[in-house]
Amino acid sequence: MMRAIQGLHPRQPAGGLPGLGRDQGPERGPAGWQTPLPVPRDPVCGMEVNIAKATAAGLVSRYREETYHFCAEACKKEFDANPAMFVQTSR
Repeated sequence: MMRAIQGLHPRQPAGGLPGLGRDQGPERGPAGWQTPLPVPRDPVCGMEVNIAKATAAGLVSRYREETYHFCAEACKKEFDANPAMFVQTSR
């Protein structure tokens, strides 16, 4: 039998998520289930990007009112040369 601890979702571990404090972790979905946060990815190579580190290193570009972050200078240069090639546009 699973017993809910006050203030926690029944499926959330009592100590929060590993490596995070009790009040940190993924956002809750509409039904109360935990849903993962989107992982920011480099639009050129698809690698995960740490937004804070990319911003501090100047690995950021703007295109069509959107901000893009990059894992390395080479990816940023390739994107800047032809951003439309890496961005999906809806019509």
